[in-house]
Amino acid sequence: MKRIILFIVFLLSSSVFAQSKLSVYRLFSNELKNDRIRGKHLQLRFEKDANNNIGFDTINIQSKYIPPKIASILKNNTSFDTGKYELKIYWDLYSSEVYTHIEKVKIYEGFPNFSEFDARPVGGVKNFVNQILSDFKRNNFDPYQHTSYTNPIEVFVDKNGHHSFLSPWQIIVHLDSAKLISWKPALYNGRPKNSIFSFRLTNNHPLVTDIEMPETDQTSKVFVLDEMYKGEKVRFRSDTETIPVGRVVISFVLDLSIDRLVNPIIHRDNGNDATEFINFIQTYIPSKYSLYTSFFSHPNRYYFYIAPPMDK
Repeated sequence: MKRIILFIVFLLSSSVFAQSKLSVYRLFSNELKNDRIRGKHLQLRFEKDANNNIGFDTINIQSKYIPPKIASILKNNTSFDTGKYELKIYWDLYSSEVYTHIEKVKIYEGFPNFSEFDARPVGGVKNFVNQILSDFKRNNFDPYQHTSYTNPIEVFVDKNGHHSFLSPWQIIVHLDSAKLISWKPALYNGRPKNSIFSFRLTNNHPLVTDIEMPETDQTSKVFVLDEMYKGEKVRFRSDTETIPVGRVVISFVLDLSIDRLVNPIIHRDNGNDATEFINFIQTYIPSKYSLYTSFFSHPNRYYFYIAPPMDK
C-alpha cells in the first residue's frame, strides 16, 4: 500500500511540475509576443542560484528589453531548481505566437553525431553525371533542350540506400547504366533518412558540345517522411526563406513543450487536400520521427508538401 501511495504522489508531483512548466511557457508567450521579431530564434544559457537570482552566459538578441522580461519570469517561478539551463525561443513567422523551451544544460559524452548530409551516389557526383552523359550518347538523346530552366533531375534515396529516379520523365527514360549506380543515404541529425537528391545538368558555354559541370539546386536539404500520404511521398524542410513549391504545402511549428506540431498554416491547396493533409501530419509525434535531437532541439516552423504533378 505504501508503494502505491508513493507512486500516486510521484504522479501528482510530476503532473504539477509539468503544468507549472507550461504556465512559464505561456508567460513567455504573453510577454514576448509584442516584440514583433517574426521568424527569429533566440538561444541562451542562464544559471539560477539558491537565491533565485538569474545570470545569463551569452546573449545574442535584437531587443534590449527582452533579458529583463526573461529574468523576471524565471526568478519568480519555482518550476526550475538551482542549476544551468538552456532557453530557446522562436517568434513565429506567420502569427504573433511565441514558442519557448527550457531544459537543463546537457553534457556531451563521447563524440555524438548530429551531421546532415545529402544522399550521394557511390563513386561521387562527377562519376554519376558522366555515366548519365554516356547513357545520353548511347541512346542518341540530345539533352540540351532539358539542361536549363527546367525541372531538375530528382533521385529518391531511402534510409537504406535504395534509390529510384522521380523526374523528369523526358530525361530518365533515356537512362540505363546510371540507374544501376548505388547510393549512400542522407543523414538527418546524424541518422539515415529518406531524402531527395536534386540537381540540374547545365552548360555554361552553349557553343561547346559537352556539358561541363553538374549544378546542384541551391535549396535546403529535402527530406522525406517514412509514411506516404495517399500513396505520395511527403517532403519536409525547415529553415527555409521561401515557401517550397508543391501541389499542397502546409507548415507547422514544432512545439517542444508538448512534443507536437501545432499552428498549421495552409500555403497552397488543391481542392480539399489541405485539411486532410493537416490531419495526417498532426498524427506525428516529432520526437518519435526524429524531427529533432535532444541536444540541438529548438522550436521552429516546418514545411510539409506534396510535389506538383510535373515533378512526378
